[in-house]
Amino acid sequence: MKGIMFRPAMNLAIRENRKPETRRIELCLAEINKEPDAFLFRGMNKGVAQFSHNGGNIYWSVKPRYQVGETVYVKEAWAYGAKDQHPTGVIYRLDGTQLPTALQRGTYSVRSAWGKWASSLFMPQEAARTFIKILDVKPQRLKTMTPADAVAEGFNSLIDFVAYYASQMHLDAWERNDWAIAYKFEMIK
Repeated sequence: MKGIMFRPAMNLAIRENRKPETRRIELCLAEINKEPDAFLFRGMNKGVAQFSHNGGNIYWSVKPRYQVGETVYVKEAWAYGAKDQHPTGVIYRLDGTQLPTALQRGTYSVRSAWGKWASSLFMPQEAARTFIKILDVKPQRLKTMTPADAVAEGFNSLIDFVAYYASQMHLDAWERNDWAIAYKFEMIK
């Protein structure tokens, strides 16, 4: 199963059911985003996005990282919990929640000490507590977002989304109106 990372505020929005969408400028779009105005999205075919260059008949195929129907675990900062040197489960940095787990310290690539925070980048599926199911996948130009899209991204307004997006992730992407992959999902309980 694949994992997906969000910044802590967005992870919290997912857990509170305020964020059923995300947009990602994925590596598969790198060539297209060198000249985003020159490409036209033609549709999805078996999970692959089809683009034409300058309206021509030559198509570029782009496969998004996540596919419709796929279940993905949400990665977050975590630590092994312990009391009196005995494992008690996993603690999540986002809210301090501790859950029991069969995960044993040292059995994965992260060899953290008990109670020491491990990066979300290295969270194994077995330590995850949040899972999402991908409902829809489609390429979208950033500036075609609506205020409703921004709210579905977990923000109060489109202005808030643009400010966050530009400051935290892709400073020039909004100005260039890059292509992103828009994922709609639901949290699995």
